[in-house]
Amino acid sequence: MVAASRAAAGMGYIGYPAQIFYEKINFNRGPQLHIERLFILDKWYSNLMAYLPIYYEQNKDVDFYNKTIFPKIKEVGGDIDATWDLYKASFEGDYSCDPDELAFIKNLRVILRKLDDITAISRVIDKQKMADDMMEVG
Repeated sequence: MVAASRAAAGMGYIGYPAQIFYEKINFNRGPQLHIERLFILDKWYSNLMAYLPIYYEQNKDVDFYNKTIFPKIKEVGGDIDATWDLYKASFEGDYSCDPDELAFIKNLRVILRKLDDITAISRVIDKQKMADDMMEVG
């Protein structure tokens, strides 16, 4: 975690953009249980959900947020809830990839792709500089 935090800070990320960057690069890094992967995606989602409305309100682009980003965030929130409902502790054992676990893994992939999409569209960690606690897209 320390190395990833330093990487985020070294790239100029602070606050929520740093947390989003950290969760993005932490997903599937090293050996992780399925539940750990889901927690990472859930935290990434939570950070986007908390930060983006404030960012777009401050930058007077609420219409873009409401029409383009919020529907995507709402959809991925439902996907995360559904994936939590699918999780079973038995998924963590070796050689346990039954059809339920495979469905769970596929849901993780869908969530990852959607979070990447939201992160890219919002440009929350894309070529940004932080100044006076306000994000400037460069």
